Amino acid sequence: NLNLQGSANITTAADDFAWVYADTTTQHDVLYFPKSGTAVVSSVTAGQVIQVVSATKTDTFSTATNGSWVDVTGITQAITPAATANKVRVVLTVTYSANNAAGVCVFGRVLRDATAIGVGDAAGSRILAGMHFENENADEAITVTWTWLDSPASVASTTYKFQLYLEAGTSYINRSVTDVDSVNYARYASSITLMEVKG
Repeated sequence: NLNLQGSANITTAADDFAWVYADTTTQHDVLYFPKSGTAVVSSVTAGQVIQVVSATKTDTFSTATNGSWVDVTGITQAITPAATANKVRVVLTVTYSANNAAGVCVFGRVLRDATAIGVGDAAGSRILAGMHFENENADEAITVTWTWLDSPASVASTTYKFQLYLEAGTSYINRSVTDVDSVNYARYASSITLMEVKG
């Protein structure tokens, strides 16, 4: 099938033919010839979303590793861009808690393969992070949404994943620290969504 902008998707069949060409540097056309019908034309312009993929984590995760970055299992997703000029918008939503002492920091970041994206410039011994987490008590879980427009400059399969960095203590995903089996507590879901944007 041809997945096109604006819900103009085309259901293909054997022996059909599609031709993609550029009108300008910002507009590309799809000329589609079904075996048994009239040609169909659709345009994909710069800034339009070409594909969307997502991964959702509904179970819990915990780590007591301090002083280094830790992969959060299940919050990872691969995408294969159609062109090197295209960008990938990353949308991360994560619910976190930690049993650290007041003032102890927990940081988060997203990697594109082995490269951290959306982090600050190096400055001494400071941690290069995309987000900072801090909950006030052990009964509390905090939901954070983070977004970044990335330029992978690749047509190879590219994997984005979420990591945590703990100064001390234990951190949890999709639950509070105390996590009491009661209607006053909840379990949560976290996700990472990738949207390829036409360059």
